[in-house]
Amino acid sequence: MIDPVEAASIHIALQELRERANSYLEIEVAEDDTAGRIEGNCRAIADEMHMSLRFTVVATRTVRNPQGVPRSEPSMLQVSLDRESG
Repeated sequence: MIDPVEAASIHIALQELRERANSYLEIEVAEDDTAGRIEGNCRAIADEMHMSLRFTVVATRTVRNPQGVPRSEPSMLQVSLDRESG
């Protein structure tokens, strides 16, 4: 379940995105969060608004897994309307 405050913020941001042609949002992924969670929440709200989104990773950071092996994870997402679908 999405936090109501986060859901309201996403709804407002997506409404603004819909109203501005050729615009996009940039979302910074906090170190204690995941791009997957953010994308899932945005898509859930977008579905309610009958919108289709496109996500692009525009920045990454290197982290270490529990075994100490470095890996890359998204640190910044760019979100735009997928005007080609729907």
